[in-house]
Amino acid sequence: MSLYIKSLRMARLMWKKVKRYLCLIISVIIVLGATALYFPDEMDAIATAGVIDVEAVEVVATEGTTQATTTTAATTEATTTAITTIATTAAQTTTTQAITIDDNSPTAEIDRLLAQWGNTISVYYENLSTGFIYRHNANREYFGASLTKALLALMIYQMAEQGEASLDSVHSFTQADYRGGSGVIRHRYSVGATFTLRRLLELNLSYSDNISTMILVRTFGIDSYRRFVASVGGNPALVRERVMNSQLTANEAGIFARAIYAYLESEGRYSEEFRRHLLNNQFHFLARNGSDYPVASKTGWTDGRAWHDMAIVYAESPFILVVMSARTGFTEQNFRDFNEILRAFERFNGNIYEIYN
Repeated sequence: MSLYIKSLRMARLMWKKVKRYLCLIISVIIVLGATALYFPDEMDAIATAGVIDVEAVEVVATEGTTQATTTTAATTEATTTAITTIATTAAQTTTTQAITIDDNSPTAEIDRLLAQWGNTISVYYENLSTGFIYRHNANREYFGASLTKALLALMIYQMAEQGEASLDSVHSFTQADYRGGSGVIRHRYSVGATFTLRRLLELNLSYSDNISTMILVRTFGIDSYRRFVASVGGNPALVRERVMNSQLTANEAGIFARAIYAYLESEGRYSEEFRRHLLNNQFHFLARNGSDYPVASKTGWTDGRAWHDMAIVYAESPFILVVMSARTGFTEQNFRDFNEILRAFERFNGNIYEIYN
């Protein structure tokens, strides 16, 4: 009996240890599951060789022969800390990561500026003369909102260049095209109204008219747009059925802006018309409080999901600047923050221009 009791006690002790380990394993699984659901970007970072890439700056020389990448990354030891931090803030939709700033770096001013917002904001900058690229949190996916309308317009203008579409063709507004939100059609026109393709493109770009976008998508098809996204180097898997409800990263928006700039500079038949509509954007975010240069841009917003601007800034050395966030509403603070970012990159871009000239 004594041996039986000892065996029983030992079995119970071992079971307690097993239960402890099982609880630990289950806790880790729950944390990782919550992280994957609420923080897909952070999970990608943790999964990449056990490090978290918190900042990267890529420099690409004009000839494409020299590439240098400066990366500040936490070591594998930081993985455990990151998981713990995410677990304790699972109710939040974003986290803020510490960014190490090199005061001797030519991007130090920008690094310091963006550090205050951490990964709650995403930036893509490219100098179009030198090929210098700066990225901050540029692979985070956002609700794309109306930013994608600019690439849809590029597709249609290029089709018109090739004789596959006529800007004088007439298109009707149907009940299926109706959408609330931004635009003028829903306020001024009734179902059955007709518009030329040229007018729809203007409304789509300068006034971010959702109904005009729906007419364009219905006319040209979402599959055509997906193929076009792939052709310029984008990810068609992020495209959704209404175009403006697609997912988007700052990095991909930068690719779109580069393709748009190439067409604007191509002296195509409709290049200047396209540029004029972008310059006439009625909803500037970056440049709403001023810029030293003309800014051709497309903005997009959805409260709490998207507050974005994709701009081509016509400085002495033109540059692309994409800023994306999940901010809410047309607030003065949002306009001030975005303009502060624009001004910082204008100064930085001026330094690059002086170096290369």
